[in-house]
Amino acid sequence: MKLSAAFHGVRFVRVFSVRFLQSKTCDTLRPAATAGTPKTAEISSGGGAATATATGKSAISTAICATPPSTSAPATAEIEQLQQALIEKQTQLYNLESACLRETERQVELEDSVIAWQDKYDRLYESHKRVQKVNQSLEDKMLKLVDRNAGERAQLTSDVATLSVRLAQANFNIAKLQREIERYKADISLAIQLLQCKPDSFVSQKVSSLPIDIQSKVSAYMRLETNSHSDSECSNSGVGVATTASYKVLPASDSPPPSACPFPPTAMVYSMRGIGRC
Repeated sequence: MKLSAAFHGVRFVRVFSVRFLQSKTCDTLRPAATAGTPKTAEISSGGGAATATATGKSAISTAICATPPSTSAPATAEIEQLQQALIEKQTQLYNLESACLRETERQVELEDSVIAWQDKYDRLYESHKRVQKVNQSLEDKMLKLVDRNAGERAQLTSDVATLSVRLAQANFNIAKLQREIERYKADISLAIQLLQCKPDSFVSQKVSSLPIDIQSKVSAYMRLETNSHSDSECSNSGVGVATTASYKVLPASDSPPPSACPFPPTAMVYSMRGIGRC
């Protein structure tokens, strides 16, 4: 369809150019034809009417035959010039027609190439939209992870600060307790040394003078020791043996006794009056 339209366009241009040249030739030759016989004028007018369907050369030859001999030389030169111009125009038209055909073929090739590139562009555009959606989804996920990690980091920083304060407080308390333990150890070691050196100079400690929690522990320990001692005596003698007094000794601290004192290590001596029975 495009080729036929191009052909019709070229043909229209060609016919229009030929008619334009023919009309120009007739306008040039009309004064010479009117100066001659009426028959010549009729022939020239008939030739002007026939130029709509005849070629340029036939119209020019008719005008030459109708021209008087007195004006044939200038008209012939002008006719030759017009023929030469007509030939040049026809050559140009042929060249334009050939170029138009070549451009038409090239246009078809370019249209096919444009269709192929358009198809590639559509596919690439669809792929780009899919990749853009995937990138947007990944970006949203990454932003969520960043926000969550930022919150966790802030929480961990706060926890670390709190635990650091607690650790410092615990270290301070531990150091304080260690100092108190060392002081208590020194006091107990001094008391043990005094007891070991002169046990008769000290009054025996009574259970009732101790704190309540220590009283319960000491009472339970003394009952346990009394029962175990009574059981051992009953198993050895077979009869009950009355005892006027029994002394219970608690274990001392880890510090060894001084070498100057010959007494065994003793922390505190508790006296209890009673009779053990089997």
